Amino acid sequence: MKMKPFIFCFFFVGLCLCKEGRAQEYRGELNLMVSDAIPTTLTFGLFDDLGESIRAAFEGYTKETKDKSMPGMVSIGYVYRLNSWLAVGGDLGMSRFGSEVSMTSNDGPKPNELIDRNTTIFLLMPTGRFYSKLKPKGALYGSLGAGALFANKTERSGSLKETEKFSTFAFQINPIGVRVGNRFGGFGELGFGMKGFVTLGFSMKL
Repeated sequence: MKMKPFIFCFFFVGLCLCKEGRAQEYRGELNLMVSDAIPTTLTFGLFDDLGESIRAAFEGYTKETKDKSMPGMVSIGYVYRLNSWLAVGGDLGMSRFGSEVSMTSNDGPKPNELIDRNTTIFLLMPTGRFYSKLKPKGALYGSLGAGALFANKTERSGSLKETEKFSTFAFQINPIGVRVGNRFGGFGELGFGMKGFVTLGFSMKL
């Protein structure tokens, strides 16, 4: 009879340790997310639109543009929590935007033109996540990423086709991030960079 309290204590301690070990199992986190990508879309579209507007004004064309862009950017990411305040990982994002530009000649002899332009971009960024609050069913954090953007641009006009590939520096700063849920959860982030101003997604701890 005297051994029963000790057996119960050992059982209770073992159960607590088991639960603690389980809580520490999920240090990895897989994230699927969508973001607005407004800065990236505006940056790429602005230069093309500006060049065509100048040409239309000087060469006597009326320009009409039809947007064919994919709304926002889709991304997949993974982070691994090193301790209670820091996780490191990376993001891979993809977006596609394009336009169909109709150049109608105001001068009879000049032929009309139809320009079909498509640009596909890939974003590869190592990221760091900094937790200000970390709970089993929620977290408050900020994140910082820096890497590279790779673009493949194709332009068709009549029988002519031009392809251009290039890369540039990419970054994303999200000072506000909130995750809700235990192993499976949703999250939202606010910030600025190539991915845009608002990011929403689903995550799973691994």
